[in-house]
Amino acid sequence: MVISCLFPVGNADAELIERIVAAVNDDVILLSEFKAAMRQAEENGKEVTAKEVIDGMIHNLLLLEQAKKFSFVRDAGDAEPSTPDKVIKNYIDKRIKAMIYIPFRDIEAYYHNNPDKYGGRDFSDLKSEIEEYLLNRTLEIKIQEHIVELLAEARIRVQLD
Repeated sequence: MVISCLFPVGNADAELIERIVAAVNDDVILLSEFKAAMRQAEENGKEVTAKEVIDGMIHNLLLLEQAKKFSFVRDAGDAEPSTPDKVIKNYIDKRIKAMIYIPFRDIEAYYHNNPDKYGGRDFSDLKSEIEEYLLNRTLEIKIQEHIVELLAEARIRVQLD
């Protein structure tokens, strides 16, 4: 009894140093990581909500988990250790982007359906540029579809408050 009076359990000045804001399968996102991601988004001039940031972090964790599962942790020609962003890019390039094919007729159709965009430039000069654009647009769609699949199978718990 005397000890409890000398050292009160509750402290009105206590400061929360760290906590888990999300659990994604066997990984966690810490409050400090979340705050850093929010700061980075703000420094880049992006107006994002806390939900958008945490969702992006969850998506990256799921992609990183898949990359590790399929051993895309290090590129063969890369001498330095891979960052999580490099690992995810490598995974996307080899598991998703490599499966995308843009038919010639789609490139040609895009060119003919968007004449104002290219100011009369010749198709042969633009073919690679259009193909890259269509590839990236398709890649974004495929990544989002893949994330939806991963989310459906994942165990996720978020507590931002």
